[in-house]
Amino acid sequence: MKYIFAIILLFTLTQVACKKKSDPLDSPSVQQNNRLDTLVSMSALINGQAWQTDSVFGYTVFYPSDSAKTNLYITATNKVKDTPTSMAFFITNYIGARTYIIDPSLVTVTYYVGSQRHFATSGQITVTSDSNYAIIGTFNFQADTISVTQGVFNVAKP
Repeated sequence: MKYIFAIILLFTLTQVACKKKSDPLDSPSVQQNNRLDTLVSMSALINGQAWQTDSVFGYTVFYPSDSAKTNLYITATNKVKDTPTSMAFFITNYIGARTYIIDPSLVTVTYYVGSQRHFATSGQITVTSDSNYAIIGTFNFQADTISVTQGVFNVAKP
């Protein structure tokens, strides 16, 4: 009986000792809660045609070595005639409400039609409000043959 108890104790201690320690980088940088704002949406005119979605998500990406800097990633998806379309914004070193000029690798917008990607080469994203609950703004951009105008977004604060 003592041997069985010793084996169980040894097994339990081995399991506890081998458990991976928590690391700050293991924690998610996303704290999404779309229930805070029922007006979450994104819309625009794409080559003059209306594009609207209600599934918009914002993500905050923290720099592991410099906690003062964050990036903002916003993504929205919609189906047009059974073809999924989506937009993805990425703002490096996001600092709140202001105008961010499209500058590939620092501020990017990508429009997807199925698996085809259209990268914005010019335009801007203007964040008009950054509150505790939402990030609201406008956007427009050119991406090869795609012209996106009158874009607006309201995303729950990540």
